Amino acid sequence: MIITTIVSPVILRHSTVWFSVLCFILSFNSSALSQPIVRASDAVASVNSIVSVTITGTVKNSEAPIMLTLEYDRVRLEPSSITSGAVIACPSPQMVSTPITGTKKSHLEISCPSIASSGENIILCTVNFLVLAGDTSFASVLPVSLKQNGVPMAITPQSGIITISGNTVKKIAATSLGLPFPNPFPYTTKIPYTLGEKTPVRFSLFTLTGHLIQEFPEFEQDAGTYFFEFVPEINTIGTAPYILRMDTRSGSQNMTILLTKN
Repeated sequence: MIITTIVSPVILRHSTVWFSVLCFILSFNSSALSQPIVRASDAVASVNSIVSVTITGTVKNSEAPIMLTLEYDRVRLEPSSITSGAVIACPSPQMVSTPITGTKKSHLEISCPSIASSGENIILCTVNFLVLAGDTSFASVLPVSLKQNGVPMAITPQSGIITISGNTVKKIAATSLGLPFPNPFPYTTKIPYTLGEKTPVRFSLFTLTGHLIQEFPEFEQDAGTYFFEFVPEINTIGTAPYILRMDTRSGSQNMTILLTKN
């Protein structure tokens, strides 16, 4: 007895589609696996220390210039310097950092006009970061692109994780000008202020109509909380309300103070 099997054209058509999809997935995975890996090393660091992240990868030829782009957490890391590797070994490689809009990350472009050597799994360079205070215990560095002579190379990036130890939860407050004490005052008053970053600071005294009376010398301070002691100059200003203005890199802050001379 002869058994004849009839296969529906619909089944054949669906089988062909799924076979094509499977072939695409396999070819995509195979292509991804064949791409050279560019890897950032892991590290452990503490706040206010310098951490070194080594970038390794495969460079198959000596076409130059070369440009490596990294993505890093800018709220926890600040690029400090570049240490030459087997590939990027020019005396002073160019380093340009650009914030990524809408995120807490930045791109760091490292370019060099020449290539020292090529090969597989060799050190491209080492990037040194200053570790900043923040509310997370980790930061990442991810190689996102590698270009030779302006041509992007096909790479498989692997990120490096920096584990941050120490007091990482402490957050520096935003720059602000506090309430003076005492206020009103007859002779002197102290005004607390907070700086969210290292910045130049300048205090100025104005009338309520905006006339400049006195401008104090500019100075620079680290992030933190301080006091500005205001002592009015004798016979210069009389009993009246005044505006004390603090100018920093992040903008201006105003506070009304009231002098009541006896």
